[in-house]
Amino acid sequence: MTAGLSFLLVAGCGASSEETDDGGVPSRVDGDISGDIEIISFTASESTVSPYQAVELAWDVRGARTIEIGSEDTTLVSTFGSAGRVQTELLAKTTSFKLIARSGDSMASATVEVTVDWPEPQVLAFDVSPRMVTAGSFVSVFWTTANAERVRITRNGTEIANLTTMLESGAISALVTEADNVFRFEAINPDETAFREITVIAEAPPRIVRFSIDPPAVFAGSTTATVTWQTTGATRTDLDIDFTPVPDFPQTASGSFTVTLQSRLQVVHLVATSNLGQMDSYRRIGPPFAEREPNDEVQLAQQLYDSSAALGQIGSTVDVDVYSVFPQGGASLRIWTVGPAGVDCAVDTQISLLSFGRELARNSDDGEPTGRGGACAVIDPERDPGATLLFDGQYFVTVRGERDDVGEYLLIVQEL
Repeated sequence: MTAGLSFLLVAGCGASSEETDDGGVPSRVDGDISGDIEIISFTASESTVSPYQAVELAWDVRGARTIEIGSEDTTLVSTFGSAGRVQTELLAKTTSFKLIARSGDSMASATVEVTVDWPEPQVLAFDVSPRMVTAGSFVSVFWTTANAERVRITRNGTEIANLTTMLESGAISALVTEADNVFRFEAINPDETAFREITVIAEAPPRIVRFSIDPPAVFAGSTTATVTWQTTGATRTDLDIDFTPVPDFPQTASGSFTVTLQSRLQVVHLVATSNLGQMDSYRRIGPPFAEREPNDEVQLAQQLYDSSAALGQIGSTVDVDVYSVFPQGGASLRIWTVGPAGVDCAVDTQISLLSFGRELARNSDDGEPTGRGGACAVIDPERDPGATLLFDGQYFVTVRGERDDVGEYLLIVQEL
């Protein structure tokens, strides 16, 4: 393939040159010729060259006081010499060189063109690795080319590299932010462009959206409990209790499954897995705690499991019981009170969820059969936004009597 590069020689008065005796490329004489300037010859040593090759220009002019030779991009020589030779720069494109000869008001010019013949550009190798990634991560782009003057890389049409170095081979890193990412690599020279394309898929890593156990506490002996889970981006899930795999667990991305829990502290562990990694979530579950006094301020708060219950007592109209919980980041909490036997609402209570001294949610009951008809105090994340999408840290739950009521209660905390 060819790309244009011209050289122009201009001299004062005279006639155009014919075939040169030395076999060089003859010039073309241009301009208004008046006076005594004569361009005898203006030649290039070769008419066609390979990329980045130089040629020699030769001239012979009579009657000129000054001679300038140059191209569109540069001046090669400015001289009083009537004859001579000059080497061009390395040529990357077809170029016209111009000779201008002057004497007073007289001027003549001549041009000679050298054609640069570019071979077809080639993309010998192009790869992006890895081709399936987590959104927001980096990939490596590699290439090898031949006959390129520059290389250009785009991602979904946006240019991320335009290089005149690292032509034969190179590598860069690129950020992947979209779900589908088309990387286009172009090897370019003045005549032609060769390209290849590779698509990189970016997915979100697996995430556990919900993981709950119902009931959230084991009240006596063994209990049949329902484990409910919901994930995104997971191709498989696994469940174990105290690090023993649960038999016949379906391993689906979402679902419900029945397990048997014992009346002791147990750790229920859910794992969500995909090609991009895994996410773990844990629930500690066991029998209700017995309230321990004093626990009437956050410094004395009694710690509960992730999903558990506490059997407490409002001893006076000014009594307040404080408990602490440590939900996993992104979890929600459902918190409620019932009677000490796990049913009814024998005592009117008010419960609150706090973090850093700020109340996030509050609810109270009126006890059966008055007021709300016996509906127990409950903080529900479907209704109370302050109990949703919690950070990974310590929260506090307070229980106090409502309307000067006293007595026993069962506080239940369930992490969702």
